Amino acid sequence: MNKALKKLEKDTENTRTAPERILVASYPEDEGIDFFALWMKLVRHRKAIYTFTLLGLAVGAILAFVVEPKYSYSILVEIGVTPSDGKETSRRIENAEVTRAKIQDVYAPKELKSIMAGDGARKLYKVSASIPARKGNLIKISARAPEKEGAVLSSFLERIAKHVVEDHDRIIKPLVMKLQARLQEEQVALSKLEEPIFLHAKKGIFEQKIQSNNEKLKELEGKREVIKIKLQKLSDLEDLLKEEVTQLEESLKAMKTMRQKALTEVNTETRAMTMLMIDNEVRRDQNRLMEIRERLSTALPAQRKALQNQLAAIDGKRALIEKDIKNLQAQLKKLEAENAFAIREKKQKITFLKGRLASIHRTRALSQPQRSLKPVGIRPRMFISLGLFAGLALGIALVLLREFLTRTKAEMETA
Repeated sequence: MNKALKKLEKDTENTRTAPERILVASYPEDEGIDFFALWMKLVRHRKAIYTFTLLGLAVGAILAFVVEPKYSYSILVEIGVTPSDGKETSRRIENAEVTRAKIQDVYAPKELKSIMAGDGARKLYKVSASIPARKGNLIKISARAPEKEGAVLSSFLERIAKHVVEDHDRIIKPLVMKLQARLQEEQVALSKLEEPIFLHAKKGIFEQKIQSNNEKLKELEGKREVIKIKLQKLSDLEDLLKEEVTQLEESLKAMKTMRQKALTEVNTETRAMTMLMIDNEVRRDQNRLMEIRERLSTALPAQRKALQNQLAAIDGKRALIEKDIKNLQAQLKKLEAENAFAIREKKQKITFLKGRLASIHRTRALSQPQRSLKPVGIRPRMFISLGLFAGLALGIALVLLREFLTRTKAEMETA
């Protein structure tokens, strides 16, 4: 190999030391590439080709043993979702493309600076963030490093994923706090509605009014019974007076008969006394009869009318109070129904808010950073193969270059 190189250098040096002159020569027209002649030239210089091929193979083998194989370390981050107010049931906390850009442009450079500042070494990891599924919620963060740097790279990827999680938690924090505050308010309101004291306090107002009205009814009923008794007594008195009127009329009639009989008797002192007594009895009965008839025609009807008016007034008050009691009872039932409805409504709201909170899925790393099973990038065999083909190509190129230089030199000398 050294001899071949020296010979090539010698030919090049001769070309450089040749006197400068302007060549005006006519070259024969190119009749095409003679592959057989080209092949014979390669065969003639096969030792140099073999030498460079072996040299490339040796360099490839050295690189295969020196260069450490790199593995791919990756971590999957699932972008969380929040409940949507629109037609969709949920939506991503952040667009996957935006998250991907943040990882590559913000979080990864920040953590690289942190590693460089902490270790004092220049470890540059090329971080890539990809979206495995189109319109999916997954972000794959990956980087390559030798196996001995696996722990450092895994921690590096975990910190990047942590940045994503913290950023997304910051985005959804106001929504979570708002839902939790509303849920707490509804739970407090529900506990207040379910407390017996709360309902009893409201019902007590209506129950007191109902009780007060019932007492008034009892009082009016007592007055009504008293008036009924008075009316009954008044009717009994009227019957007695009518009976007395009948008796008085019969007595007057009898007195008239006796007076007529007394007139037919002899005019004696006894007759005079009898007539006087009869006249006195008649005047007394007539006065009594007039008095009774006046009471029957005036006083008793007036008393009856007054009592009936009082009874009508009591019945009117009673009807109003009974109507008020019915209204209060209806309001009491309505209050109970409204309380039951409010409890159901609060429970539905609580269930709804719990569902919305449960539908919030926070961004999270699905697992610890995972290492690829096989090395990635250029493998040892690849180094050897590349070295072999590179040496072969270099050897052929140098041979062809030498032949070209030799031919050029010969043409210049013959010109």
